[in-house]
Amino acid sequence: ATFAPEVFEVVKEYNSSQVAVSAPAEEDDIYAPVTISRCAYCENNCCIVYPALQNEPTADMINASMRENIMAKAKKLDMAVFTEYRVEYNRNGIFSVRIFMYDLYDESNTCLGSMALTYDVATGALCKISDLFDENNQYWRGRIPDMITAQAKDSDMLLLNDLLPIDDDREFYITEDGIVIVYNKYEITTASEGEPEFEIQVAFGRAGRRIGGCPIVRARNDDHAHSNPNPNSNSNAGTEDLCGGE
Repeated sequence: ATFAPEVFEVVKEYNSSQVAVSAPAEEDDIYAPVTISRCAYCENNCCIVYPALQNEPTADMINASMRENIMAKAKKLDMAVFTEYRVEYNRNGIFSVRIFMYDLYDESNTCLGSMALTYDVATGALCKISDLFDENNQYWRGRIPDMITAQAKDSDMLLLNDLLPIDDDREFYITEDGIVIVYNKYEITTASEGEPEFEIQVAFGRAGRRIGGCPIVRARNDDHAHSNPNPNSNSNAGTEDLCGGE
């Protein structure tokens, strides 16, 4: 595909004015936040903007993985796509980002879809949701769907399935409050709900704030839903052990 000249000007501007930024470290951080810069990359009929990691041994590996995964998703839309991003979590060796996709030439700026990527900065690995829990304790696989069902009921969401899949490839991202599990449009509910998200609030133990070490100590869960800035996101509060204790 041939891009309009202004597209290349945007890419040139992004990549010639990169400013490396990093969030300040918090008092209880084990590892400092990674430094990132805003980058743009074009291939075929897609132009993606993503947060490129800087000054990390695994930076090239993670950046290549982000480009590959974002481009693969964008190509499925079968149109000229432009992306933006929002860093959701950048602490303690975990880097979690949301990617939002738009029609490159549509001035309405309607979001066509999104995706979430979470990385273990130490290894450069793209994390699966199962990496967050103790591999010897699978209780969470059955409990989290129950929590999601309760959240959907509280928000009057019509579920199309009695069983909600939480497989290893389930899309998710991490925030300061916990894990947000994302479903595709039409996957579990009607089109009016878009891409529904469910927040499983968690309390992180200091020694467990890392991938691969059962970082989720307790998930909060009770019958009282509270507000969330994302209109498609649902959440609960309370406490429940999801991975066998601290």
